[in-house]
Amino acid sequence: MPSRISARMAQTVSTIMSRMRTRLISARQLREDARCLQRIIRSEQEPGRRILELYFIEKCSVDDIATRLGLSPAMVRRHLLRAIHRFEEERGS
Repeated sequence: MPSRISARMAQTVSTIMSRMRTRLISARQLREDARCLQRIIRSEQEPGRRILELYFIEKCSVDDIATRLGLSPAMVRRHLLRAIHRFEEERGS
């Protein structure tokens, strides 16, 4: 049994470790993004809070949210755009 690992095996291990680090960073980033979005949702007044919950959590369309809340689609989009700008500011994007 050889005591050294082959260059190919070493490269494979290196690649796997690199992918694992990338996934870990991605998972961390995803958790941080989710916490940031939760803070933004909690800080909103109605109807903004409900709009964000319906869009980001319940995955409703803009038109569906507008119909459910009796608002115009333009009003819903304004609330979403404001939240997206806040998210970008808080995350430093």
